[in-house]
Amino acid sequence: MVNLVHLVLRSVNFFLLAFFVIWASYFAIKAEINFGIVSSAMCIGAPLNCVLSYIFWKEKMNLKMILGTILIILGVIFVALAKGSP
Repeated sequence: MVNLVHLVLRSVNFFLLAFFVIWASYFAIKAEINFGIVSSAMCIGAPLNCVLSYIFWKEKMNLKMILGTILIILGVIFVALAKGSP
C-alpha cells in the first residue's frame, strides 16, 4: 500500500511539474522573459524529486545518483549564471 501511495504522489508530482512548466512558459512569453529560465526550472525537477524522495520516503541513493543530482544542479546554476552574461 505504501508503494502505491508513493507511486501516485510521484505521478501527480510529474504531471503538476509538466503543467506548471507549460503555464510558466505562457507567462514567460507574455512577459517577454527568456525561455531559458523556464527550461532551467524544468531541468531542476528531476534532482528535486530525488532529494525530496530521499528526505520524505528514505529512498536509497547510490553514488551515481548523488553525483548525477549534483551535476544537474551545478549545470542549471551555470546556465542560469551564463544567461546574465553578455
